[in-house]
Amino acid sequence: MKAIVLISVAATACVAPTPAAEPAPRKPAADGAEPASAEWLYATEGVKGGRVAECRQLVEVLSAEAGCKGALCSHAASLSKDWLRLCKARTPALAPSVEAQADLLSKRAAQVPAPCEAEAQRLLGKSCEGERDCPKAAQGWATRCAEWSTPLVVRMLEVMVERKVGERAQIDGRGCGELLGDVAKAGACAQQFACQDGFPTIEVYEQRCVSPSRPLSSTAAVLALAVRAGATPRVEPLVIAAADKLDPALVPLALEDGKGAVLMTCGKRATSIDAYLGLRAACADEALVLARRFDGPSGPVMRVGRIDHRSDADFLALFPSLRVEGEPKARYRAALPGFTDALEQAQLGADSEALAQRLRLLIATIDKHADAVRNSSAFEKALRDRDGALLPLFAALGAAKRKAVHADQSSDRFVPALHRSLSHPLADVDADGRVRLGAVTAAGSVELADLLPKAIAAYRDELSGRVKLLDKKKLTVAAADRLAVAAHGAASRCGQAMKAFEAAEATLIGCAFGVQACDDAKLESETQAAVGARRQAELAWPKVALALASLPPDQRAGATKAAELAGCREPWW
Repeated sequence: MKAIVLISVAATACVAPTPAAEPAPRKPAADGAEPASAEWLYATEGVKGGRVAECRQLVEVLSAEAGCKGALCSHAASLSKDWLRLCKARTPALAPSVEAQADLLSKRAAQVPAPCEAEAQRLLGKSCEGERDCPKAAQGWATRCAEWSTPLVVRMLEVMVERKVGERAQIDGRGCGELLGDVAKAGACAQQFACQDGFPTIEVYEQRCVSPSRPLSSTAAVLALAVRAGATPRVEPLVIAAADKLDPALVPLALEDGKGAVLMTCGKRATSIDAYLGLRAACADEALVLARRFDGPSGPVMRVGRIDHRSDADFLALFPSLRVEGEPKARYRAALPGFTDALEQAQLGADSEALAQRLRLLIATIDKHADAVRNSSAFEKALRDRDGALLPLFAALGAAKRKAVHADQSSDRFVPALHRSLSHPLADVDADGRVRLGAVTAAGSVELADLLPKAIAAYRDELSGRVKLLDKKKLTVAAADRLAVAAHGAASRCGQAMKAFEAAEATLIGCAFGVQACDDAKLESETQAAVGARRQAELAWPKVALALASLPPDQRAGATKAAELAGCREPWW
């Protein structure tokens, strides 16, 4: 912001002008014309070269005022009028731009003062009357109302303070947004002493932008904790405002749930999701430092936690709720080449052994990337692009299923197997790629019809003869009840496992953030509980999905609703 020296404050709409200090005597101009605005004298103080030089200087001054708002534009409007009266003939080439600006400034100055404008005029007009600390009041306005401030207004406040306290004053025109940006820059520190150097930056922000009526935002708290966590191992929680969103421009590694962010990754700072995952991949037996919001007795607080990072896979398995925004998509991108390579290999060979090998590869690939297959458009496209190439494989699978689900079977065995085979083509195929009724894998619970329309059509053509038998082979009521009971039991086990995992994860997070006291034995116990519960949930979900798919479509709704009520849902990791 360019400093401009003034001798007084000109009147604004509905507000009396501040009394001006007497300027130094000056010789009358040759033509006898003198400025009418007090602002002119301060804006041109020290300028050498006569009136023409002053006119050129004022063009720069007016340019700096182009961003003024509302009634506070009256000061620049007064200058522009004086310029047109005294400078237009002297510097005609500059006149068009000043004329356009003068009209705009006059229109803005005629507006009703906004709260920030009214406060500035009160401070200027009454010289901080009623304020215990005049410099603090002026600086407070400049910080909170930075969007209304201009070089002229800031200098006016400085002159007012100088008159009040009798010494030179300098006001920082940066607003809370800019000060918070400085805190974010300080939080990029990687060494302890460099982080300690950022403490004054935090203090300036808190002094000017935080008060009981304006508590720390979640973003400000995360940025402040990023500095402090790099400077000292023990960081006290910060009281924050009611839950608000983190600013992605300032907090690039915010958690998916919006409650916090990653501060340090194995002793280093990352500013992008790809850099973060790169550090995670290379990190073993170190720690992640995070900030996370918790509800405290007096309201929400932002805490710092340190969590052991034995490996990327282990951390991801134990703490799915601590994923950062964009992490799943970034992981999908990284895994896509390996997925597509595996699909290229999954084509039909010359014999049944080759079929099993390729099915084994396909099932292992989908098992590994089940989440991406369900949720990533890139993975869906990869499958669709290879629909034709996979057609022979699925046609052969259909032929193998036709042999396994044969007409001699009882209705209670035939009907469920055929129903789930139609909706889930990889159902009843074990991890070795062998068709075996009752076999369950994660890949078997994935519906592929929309992803591989041609391949699944060929697969169903092989089963068309079996489908015709569905009209003759009806599932008995007792068998349907047994399937519904089995689905409900699997759903209950699935829901219980998911709840147990969530509880163990929450406990581990509470330990890491100091919400509760935990010794090594408790940490190990909860870790084992989380690992076991997660495994149970991962095994239970495909069983539930295939149990429901075994029922005739018109009998699934009630069982599906019961599974949902049991708390079983598709794993989110």
